[in-house]
This record gives sequence, structure tokens and C-alpha cells, in this order.
Amino acid sequence: MLTDRARDTDRDRSYWYLLKAIDASRPVAAKASVLRKVLEAATYRFTDLEVLRAIDFLEKAGLVTKAENEEIEEVIVELTADGIRFVNYSMPSIAGIDRPPRRS
Repeated sequence: MLTDRARDTDRDRSYWYLLKAIDASRPVAAKASVLRKVLEAATYRFTDLEVLRAIDFLEKAGLVTKAENEEIEEVIVELTADGIRFVNYSMPSIAGIDRPPRRS
């Protein structure tokens, strides 16, 4: 069983994986259900609700925008300009997101 600190670390690291997955989907928006599968492939077990909470956190940080697509009954997510800069290491780290150090 994970400690609270380990759980927080996993959550913070998963935000980075979400941002990278959304970045990889560009120029189209990413579907929340696909993002959950990406997290599962990276060994993070998130429910649909947990993925939506993570997206909400990233939206409040100004890194993504989300919208409901009523045709497919799905939440879709895109990076904002700040989100692109963050993923490309062109802006400082943000508390709560475990972004790894930039590789040379």
C-alpha cells in the first residue's frame, strides 16, 4: 500500500505524463478516455473521475483547455500556449507537477 507521500509523488508525476500525451496528440485534441489508457500503460491506475480531476488541475494551472464533445460524449483536452511552453521547458516548473529535469 502506498504512503501519502508516495501517492502524491505518483499523482504529481502522472500530471507530467498527461501533459506529454496531450502534446503528442497535437494538432488534434486528446480524448480523456485515451489519456486514461496512456496512464495505464505507464503503470498509473486512474479511474475516469481521477483523470478528469487531473485535467481540472492542469486547466486551473493554465496548461490545458477542456471541452465536452457532445457528439461523442467525451471530454477533449488541448494544451494552451503556456502548456506548450511548459512541456518544452520554456517556462519555470509549476508546483504539483513532477516535470523531470531537461535532458541535454
